Amino acid sequence: LVYAGTMAELDVDRFFSRLQKLHSHFVKHNDAVWGSANCLSLNRGALDEDNLYLKSSILHQWIFGYELPDTTVLLTKDGDFYLLATKKKCEFIRDASKKIPKDSPIKKIHLLLRNKEDGNEENYNTLWKAGGLGSEDTKLGVILKEREHNISEDGILGPWERKLTEAQEAKEVTLVDIAAGLSFTMSVKDDDELDVMKRSSILSNKVMKHGYVKKMEDVIDSQDPITHDALASYIDEILENPSKIGLKVPSDDVQACYYPIVQSGGNYDLKPSAQSTDKNLSHDIILVSLGARFKNYCSNISRTFMVNPPQKVSETYELLAEMQEACLQVMKPGKPAKAVYKAAVNFLQARDESLVKCLPKNVGFATGLDFRDSSFVLSAKNSASIREGMVFCLSVGFQNVELSKADRASCSEKSAVKKLDKYSLVISDMVRITNDAPDILTKMTKDRDDVAYRIKDDDEAGDDEEESDDDAPEAPKGDAQLARKLANEQSARGTRTSSRLARDAAATQDSAEGAAQREKKQIELMTRRNLDRVKELARKNRNKKDGDAEDQAAELETYKRSRDYPDPHPNQVKVDMQSQCLFLPISGVPVPFHISTIKNVVMPEVEGATLLRINFYTAGIALGKEAPSNMIKLVQKYAPYASFIREMTFRSLDGHNLTTAFRQISELRRRARAKEVREQEEADLVEQDKLVRTRNERVPRLSDLTMRPVVSARKTQGSLEAHTNGLRFTSLRNEVVDIMYANIKYAIFQPCESEIMVLVHFHLKNPIMIGKTKRLDVQFFTEVIDASQAVDNARRSMYDPDEMDDEQRERQLRKKLNTAFRDFCKKVDAVAKKNGHHLEFDVPYRDLGFTGNPHKEMVTIMPTLNCLVNLTETPFFVVDLDEVDHVHFERVTYMSKAFDIVLVNKDFNKPPWRVDMIPNEDKDSIQEWLTDMEITYTEGPMNLNWKQIINTVKDDDRFYMNTEEDELTEKEAGWEFLRMFGREDEDDNDDDEDDSEFGSDKNEEEEEEEEEEPAPAAVTAPPSSSSNLSAAQEAEAAPYRKMLKMGLPDQMVRLKMGAAGVDESIIQSLVGSDEPPPKRGAAPAPRARAAPAAAPKPSSSGGGRPALDLSSVTLKKTTPNPPAAQSSGGGGGGGRPKIDLASVNLKKTGVKLVEEEPETSWKKNWGAPKAQPAAKPTTGPAPKAQPAAEAPKPKAPPKNFFEQKQRQDPAIAKATKASTQQTERDPDAGMKVKKWVPMSERNPEKFKKNSKEVLDAGKKTTTTLAPLPFRQRPYPSDAASPSGSESAIEKMLGSFLYKNVKFDRVTVNAAMKDQDILLLYFGAGWRSGCKKFNPKIIDFYKLTSKDCALELVYVSADRTMFEFKDLYNRFPFLAMPTGTVDLKNQMTKDFKVVDMPALVVLNAQTGNLISANAAEEINSLANSRDREAAQNVVNGWKASKSVPVKPPGAKGAAAPEQAAPAAAKPTASS
Repeated sequence: LVYAGTMAELDVDRFFSRLQKLHSHFVKHNDAVWGSANCLSLNRGALDEDNLYLKSSILHQWIFGYELPDTTVLLTKDGDFYLLATKKKCEFIRDASKKIPKDSPIKKIHLLLRNKEDGNEENYNTLWKAGGLGSEDTKLGVILKEREHNISEDGILGPWERKLTEAQEAKEVTLVDIAAGLSFTMSVKDDDELDVMKRSSILSNKVMKHGYVKKMEDVIDSQDPITHDALASYIDEILENPSKIGLKVPSDDVQACYYPIVQSGGNYDLKPSAQSTDKNLSHDIILVSLGARFKNYCSNISRTFMVNPPQKVSETYELLAEMQEACLQVMKPGKPAKAVYKAAVNFLQARDESLVKCLPKNVGFATGLDFRDSSFVLSAKNSASIREGMVFCLSVGFQNVELSKADRASCSEKSAVKKLDKYSLVISDMVRITNDAPDILTKMTKDRDDVAYRIKDDDEAGDDEEESDDDAPEAPKGDAQLARKLANEQSARGTRTSSRLARDAAATQDSAEGAAQREKKQIELMTRRNLDRVKELARKNRNKKDGDAEDQAAELETYKRSRDYPDPHPNQVKVDMQSQCLFLPISGVPVPFHISTIKNVVMPEVEGATLLRINFYTAGIALGKEAPSNMIKLVQKYAPYASFIREMTFRSLDGHNLTTAFRQISELRRRARAKEVREQEEADLVEQDKLVRTRNERVPRLSDLTMRPVVSARKTQGSLEAHTNGLRFTSLRNEVVDIMYANIKYAIFQPCESEIMVLVHFHLKNPIMIGKTKRLDVQFFTEVIDASQAVDNARRSMYDPDEMDDEQRERQLRKKLNTAFRDFCKKVDAVAKKNGHHLEFDVPYRDLGFTGNPHKEMVTIMPTLNCLVNLTETPFFVVDLDEVDHVHFERVTYMSKAFDIVLVNKDFNKPPWRVDMIPNEDKDSIQEWLTDMEITYTEGPMNLNWKQIINTVKDDDRFYMNTEEDELTEKEAGWEFLRMFGREDEDDNDDDEDDSEFGSDKNEEEEEEEEEEPAPAAVTAPPSSSSNLSAAQEAEAAPYRKMLKMGLPDQMVRLKMGAAGVDESIIQSLVGSDEPPPKRGAAPAPRARAAPAAAPKPSSSGGGRPALDLSSVTLKKTTPNPPAAQSSGGGGGGGRPKIDLASVNLKKTGVKLVEEEPETSWKKNWGAPKAQPAAKPTTGPAPKAQPAAEAPKPKAPPKNFFEQKQRQDPAIAKATKASTQQTERDPDAGMKVKKWVPMSERNPEKFKKNSKEVLDAGKKTTTTLAPLPFRQRPYPSDAASPSGSESAIEKMLGSFLYKNVKFDRVTVNAAMKDQDILLLYFGAGWRSGCKKFNPKIIDFYKLTSKDCALELVYVSADRTMFEFKDLYNRFPFLAMPTGTVDLKNQMTKDFKVVDMPALVVLNAQTGNLISANAAEEINSLANSRDREAAQNVVNGWKASKSVPVKPPGAKGAAAPEQAAPAAAKPTASS
């Protein structure tokens, strides 16, 4: 029973009406659906909010209007009604027990009060006798499905259910299920229920029509990506709060029947249990289902929306609508439920028999208090009769209908329907059964014309324009006819159109030379700005050692000691207005709460009592915009370890005290809020000096001025004077505003040319109070002409003398005012300089101006020397260029006519500035101006979530650095991640290419070692379970994963990866399958130039050059090759296979080409890709290796104008290639800046030797590239061993380890000191097995580390730094640095780690192997927190024999326990 502060009132008439209906049906149809029960036990267990549709819950709501939890009800055939419950519930029924109708079959109502003394034994005996129980022939009707849960309960119901179970086992009673009988009884609705069902259906209908459809149309029109789950969440919020679409429905009466279902993209499920996925909405065939629950009565509606549907889909949809009509025709009283399904099958067999297999198992179900009544499912086998007064959800649909390629041929190439090979359709409506035709309660249209949308593609738009030009009738009559024709076409039924702006190609043409120079300057500028920002932040952090005082939370204190409390009355809420706190009684003790801890206070409306609910600010929920700033800091401070009170509710029969407290709390919160707002307004106010008026001199003065902003909500006019240390404005109402010269940051004079006013504007350093508001911008202007003029309807001639005179006077006035304002500015400048102040007026550059929308209105924005401004319209738009950190251009695509710019503030606590709808023709001039002002910019094709990006950047201390926190993993510095097409700062097609990105980190000894044996395949992280990415591919994908976490849209990351030459398999694994990303100009060339498919050739740049991955080469059958093409292949005539270089996957590495061994270790390495044989031509002899000089050099097309200019101008290519061999270290930032040089210059002898080996290897056998994505950088350490004397553990783990997620370090020697056992835990956060194993290994480490001299090291296989930090933050043990990939790879080979989690046990001093299967031992522990068992495991390891660890394949190598050395067969390599 839901108590609303007082005892709810029973509707006696409805109670007896429905109880009599239940009893009559029970007696009349006892054998048919009630299992021949002698009496009914209608029990209700405890409240279960997770299961709203329990049969007992529905029954209680139907009979009582409320739920009576933990209640036992017994109804006999004789009409005796027994209720065993608590006192309040008995009082709830008592009034009805005295008002039994005379002719009612209910004879008497017996109220049995709960008795705790005997455990209700006497009450159970009373029920036992009343039901005539005690014999196997006696049948007791119960809801069998709920008994299992009820038996485990205590209270009243649990013992009674257990007593019945014992009696059934003793054959003293037979229990029968009555769920079907209850369904039949409640299936026919009375008039009150039908009215509520109608209202519920209307609610669902309006949410679909005004909520979902509007949102879906906006998404389709704007092309903004949105996931199915996000769209479903939007609908769910409307269902919970219908006021969002203008419906005035009490929120307590409304909720969702189920979480809305939105499906598209070919993955459909027509079951009611389907779920919305987190995939993006695809603009093809969209299915949506939602249901509203009004006063506990359910309704449902489903619709299919089609975007650019093929003809077959449209025809199938019309067939579905006709099939629904056929089903409606048989939904009449007396018909069996299976007749509806049979009607659907018969209809399809007559129209299209192929669709019968696509029909779901049922076409609907009865609904009401129960959303889906299983007894009245419209299936092929249900013989239950349909009766008048029932309400059904008729849901017809087709599941997974095939859509052939021929059916999709008519669709545009850009249409999402082009990707579908199957689709589904569904229509669901609420249907009321009447004696006449069925009444459809959900009236929303489902005609094909109203659910189909047609989006014009660019090609179609162009065709329409050409047709319009060809068929355009003559003007002027033709224009009107054509306009009417177009209007009729747009409004005609049959399709909805959503226009996409066509791209004006001429507007985006750019000068190749200017774009190349800009790109080059931007790359240099980005690097320099990143370094400057790092220095700036480093100095700022040094000056802020202990943190600003304002960032520290102030503890709340109202009373110093408890004896200072006032004397509140016991068990009463008291408000202390003076101390700003309230006392709340908790267990009779008054506890003070500061007013700032209260989020809100409400008084629910109930009858018979008064409730006061107080909600507090707590961790884990949104605090809201009105939360006090100090309270936000306190919540953040105590959130990790404190417990919070979320809400407290007080109830009183006398509401006077609670009502008074409610008013006082509300008033106190209002005062506290007003005080905080006032303090925030005045926080950055600086007390100005008093104005010193000029004496005995003529004061520069401007009269008849209007000031903005106004002082007192009216137009403020007056005069402006320049005095000794500032300006004074005096209005006609003697209002005074003083502006000090020292407080003026920028002064701007804007003459009147194309505007209606001339003005002077002051942008201040510190805000001043004007009226009751602080202002940072003050302006004084005079209008040249009135903003609005009265005009008559008569057209004046262009030669009208009066009009010519008016224009002449206007020109003279404009010139006069411009001269007066200019002279005033000069005089103010002179007065300021005379008194030791610097003040200079800027004039906006009109030639650089552009139109845009900064504040919901299109205005002209112009740059000045220091600002970007619009001063004509209010609110003013003034951007201080010194405060701009970066500028990003959004919506820069070939399809749009306009773009947006976002100017990021250096202070990340402030939101960025935006200017929308800038014409494309202004893009180049804006970018040129930004480059001249040394402001970096990037551009992208879509709008970004800047709130999420700024929050991420604000928390990243290394945002402007090019490495992660471990100083090993490289990343894009600063705002470079917003570059769509990467940094084009090197010539990829130059012959003098660098040997390797990682070459400068290698010393000569390492290089010599690599000559002797092939380098092992290095792995940064194993591939995810959903992809087969190799180690090198994972390393290449890592920076793009970070971009996705930062909030960049999937499509933007896809474009960046496509432009960077990332392999398509990586793109699909990271952001899902999609059409190829749009290319910039021509198709973007790969990062490295294509090499011939023959043996590798040396170049002047040495080893590590790009090589062909022939596993992705496409062989195309072509016509006889032209002479130019024939020269590049082997023998053979026309029509031979030809390598399609557009699909070749180019790989670039930092190690030499090595010969593949017969027994390769790639299969045993984490995530290493399997070697695939190169594609070979089917005809003609194999091409022979040619000398390097004769090898053809196919060039990829230039990726942008910068690369094109490099090819055309040798000077630019040379300047781009120039680099110096040095490593600089900035003392302020602690950041390394690397500049690479070719291997041919760094080590010529090594380069020549490698080149020769590569040639020799190419003549003999196939070569493979050993990827090496990272190289470990040694760190100096005082405790590390001298070079050449490393211990076995140091050689295995490196010189240092991480102690915590802050990357504090400890040397390996110090960590292993006094330790006996070392555990190596190979794991990753993305691995499901590791997620289960992590709690066990944490417990094991805590139980054994101190007592058993044990240390554990985490060997991470996480794919990104975010994943590593997220997981390692929970671990109490050490971890290997994320960049030590070589060492990790070697250990995986040494210990034969093939799966995770893996736990290897070593001797901590010698490094000898003890066990390689320790993970199984940990999992086998019955209790992971059993200290004795855990220590016994460690003692067993100590007693075990250890063996030396040797590399795989070495003679006498020690193998882990799971290997069988004796059974291993010798291989050619061994």
